[in-house]
Amino acid sequence: MKSLLQLQEEREVDEELKQYSEEDEEGSVVSKSTMSMVSVKRQKLESSASSIVSSANSKAANMEARLLRYLKQNMGRVTVKSVLQQFNITAKNEDFMIIQSVIQKTCTMSSEMRDGKKVKYITCKREYFNS
Repeated sequence: MKSLLQLQEEREVDEELKQYSEEDEEGSVVSKSTMSMVSVKRQKLESSASSIVSSANSKAANMEARLLRYLKQNMGRVTVKSVLQQFNITAKNEDFMIIQSVIQKTCTMSSEMRDGKKVKYITCKREYFNS
């Protein structure tokens, strides 16, 4: 999702540059101040995109720490439903995507039949459980 936002911002800047280059080809002269404004806009977009990525990375690190703490409290094995309840995840949103990637990185998945129903479990990998 973040990469889509970055791509959209880059496309907008590229379209502006293309517009200015087309005007230049038609004979109009693009002033240096206009070009500097475009470069300033591009720098602002790049800095905002990098801040979005860094905030997402810190959020992922925070969720990973919370997940590992929750797994350690429950002896390293919990159901998927309990994790979703613990993190208040009710829809496939950004938080769901982050917790999904953290689980794929730090845990293994298994399933069992309980009372005729299939129950999925998340088990913490040893290297993360012992740290």
